Formats: sequence, structure tokens, C-alpha cells
Amino acid sequence: MIPYEVIEAKEILHEGFAELLADVSRIKDRMGLDPQDAVHPVSGFQSELRTILHRILGDRYNTPEDIAELKQEFVRARAYVRELEAEDAGELQRKGA
Repeated sequence: MIPYEVIEAKEILHEGFAELLADVSRIKDRMGLDPQDAVHPVSGFQSELRTILHRILGDRYNTPEDIAELKQEFVRARAYVRELEAEDAGELQRKGA
């Protein structure tokens, strides 16, 4: 049986990854990338986020150790999204938008 704390953490992290995925979609839109683009590095990152998101509520993350690993992935992903947002904001500022 999966501990309640693990189930709760999975749900919270699922929401967090979904939010990051939405942020990446907005960034791609502002960058002018086609939503179906699969070549650009940001698109690859988006695909990785989707994969993680779909696995979270499955049976892959069932122990506190799995959750600790997932949290580390989330922290790394969030840092990269914040970096993309900062670059995007700088680009908008340079364009005077």
C-alpha cells in the first residue's frame, strides 16, 4: 500500500509540473514557435515535462525515495523555466514591447 504522504506529494507535484508545462507553452507562443515544433530545445524540454506529468499519477513513484527524486526533477525543471522566462522578458524589453 502506498503511504498517504506519497499520494499527497504525487498530487501536489502533478499540479506543479502541469503549471510548468503551461508556462513553457506560453513561452513557446511568445517565442513564435509552432505548437507542434519538435526540434527546438524548448520543445524537447516540453516533451520531457509531459512525460513526467503523465508518469506521476501512475505506479512509477510509490515510495518516499521516489518522491524525493521527483522533487529534485521539479526543482531543476522550475529553475530552467524561470531562466527561460528571464530570457524571454529580456528579449521583450530589448524589442520595446
